[in-house]
Amino acid sequence: YYPVLIDSNKYVAVLCGFLLGLGDSCYNTQVYALLGSMFSDDSAPAFALFFFTQSLTAAVGFFYSTYLLLQWQLLITAIFCVAGTLAFFQVEWNTTHPSRKGYSAIN
Repeated sequence: YYPVLIDSNKYVAVLCGFLLGLGDSCYNTQVYALLGSMFSDDSAPAFALFFFTQSLTAAVGFFYSTYLLLQWQLLITAIFCVAGTLAFFQVEWNTTHPSRKGYSAIN
């Protein structure tokens, strides 16, 4: 028997599902736009590598989900979410920063 943090509530479950779907759609839209702009000449290999990596990490997640408790799974997810967000912002900044040169701020 494991103690729970909060009691079950169907409204909270629906809200969490909605927020997860919204976050996933926003993330995928940004990644697709970034890949499409960075590899505009030949984007098929970039998207293939992205989908391969995404599928591989999902398979790894399914594999370790039977061996680790939920707390450890959430910790792994949180660490990779933060690392992925930081890496995305770094790539976004590096690809769009050169296009900002020559512009001055509007006062």
